[in-house]
Amino acid sequence: MKSFKLKRLFLVSFVFIASLTLFSPAAVQAAPLLYDDFDGTVLDSSKWNVIEGGESIQLSDGIMTMQGDPNHKRIDSFDSFQPSGDTLFASARIQLGGNYQKFGFRINAAEFSGPVCGFYFDTLENENGGTVTALIREVSDTDTVTEILTVPIDVTWNEFHTFTIEWSPTEIAFHVDGVEKARTSFVCDTPLTVGIWNDRPESMLTDWVEVINVIPVSIDIKPGSITNSINPRSRGVIPVALLSTDTFDAMMVDPATVKFGANGISTSPAHFAIEDINHDGMDDYIFQFRTQQTGIDCNTESATLTGEAADGFIEASDSVRPVGCQSANNGTPPGLQNKPDKPDPPAFENHPVHDSKPGKDIHPEPNTPGQNKIKTESKNK
Repeated sequence: MKSFKLKRLFLVSFVFIASLTLFSPAAVQAAPLLYDDFDGTVLDSSKWNVIEGGESIQLSDGIMTMQGDPNHKRIDSFDSFQPSGDTLFASARIQLGGNYQKFGFRINAAEFSGPVCGFYFDTLENENGGTVTALIREVSDTDTVTEILTVPIDVTWNEFHTFTIEWSPTEIAFHVDGVEKARTSFVCDTPLTVGIWNDRPESMLTDWVEVINVIPVSIDIKPGSITNSINPRSRGVIPVALLSTDTFDAMMVDPATVKFGANGISTSPAHFAIEDINHDGMDDYIFQFRTQQTGIDCNTESATLTGEAADGFIEASDSVRPVGCQSANNGTPPGLQNKPDKPDPPAFENHPVHDSKPGKDIHPEPNTPGQNKIKTESKNK
C-alpha cells in the first residue's frame, strides 16, 4: 500500500510539473527604442547629440531644463527611427514656457535639404501662450517646403503635459495627455531623429522622453459574438482573445503585462488560458477581465488591449455594444435599448488580479511578476 501511494504521489507530481510546462506563459520584456528620464547631472551622450546651446541645458532632480541664452538650444537623438510595418510612438512629458519650443521627429524640416519630412509640436509665435501647433512639413528635392498639416491645440503653458506623436507607415497622429488632437494620411519613408528644441530664453522643462515600437495584433472581444454586447453593470467577466497569425505569435506576449479597458481605465486579467480560439492550428490566449474594472460604460464604442512582447509593445482594439443601460438611458442610443442579450460569463473568483504600477513606469523591473515563469511550448514556430 505504501509503495502504491508513493507511485501515485510521483505520478501526480509529474502531471503537475508537466501542466506548468504546458500552460505557464513565456517570460518576455519589451524594451523601448529610446528612453531617458534625465536622471543624472549630464546628458547621456549615447542617446543624445547636443546640436546647439549645450551651456544652457542643465539636468537636476530628473528634469532637463533648457533656458537662457543663446536662443537656440537643441538636442537630437543619437539614433534615427522609422516604422517598418509597425507603429512608432514618440512621447515626452514637457512643461512649455515660451515661443518656438518644439518636440518631435526632424524638427524644423525646412532647414534641411530635401527630400525630407518632419512632424512635431511647436509653440510657434504666441503673444499670450496657451497653444501648441501640430505640424507636418515636407521638403522636396528642389527644397520646396509644403505644410501638410497645421493644427493649433489648446494647452496650458507652465504645466507638465504628455505630448505623443504616432507614426505608422501611412499615417501621422498627434496626442496630448492621451487624447488624439490631429491625424492625417502621410507617408515618410526616411529614418528620422527625435529632437527637443527651445529657440527662446524662456524655460522649457522635460521630465522624460520615450520612443516605443507597437506591434499590430488582432483581438476578438467575446469570441463567437457578432455584436460584442456588454452590460457595464455586470458582475461577470469579459472574454477577450489575443490571436496568433502567420506573422505574430501570441505566445510571445507575457500575460502579466496585459491590460484591457476603455475611457482611460484598464485592468489586468482575472484569468487566462491557452486555446486555439479560431481553429487555425495556432495557439491563442483567451483572457477574462472583470467587467466593472474595465471602464466600459454606456457610451463606450470600443475597448483596447495592451501588453508587452519580445519584439515590442502590442495594442489592439475591438468594438463593443453596451446594453442594459435603458433604466437611465445613460446616453445609449434608443435602438440599442430593451434588446435581450446573453449575460456575461461568471467571474473566476480564485485568480487574483495583478495590476502593474500606475504612471509612467511601464517597463518591468527585475522582479516584475512573470519574468521567472516557465516558458510555454507553442505550436507557432
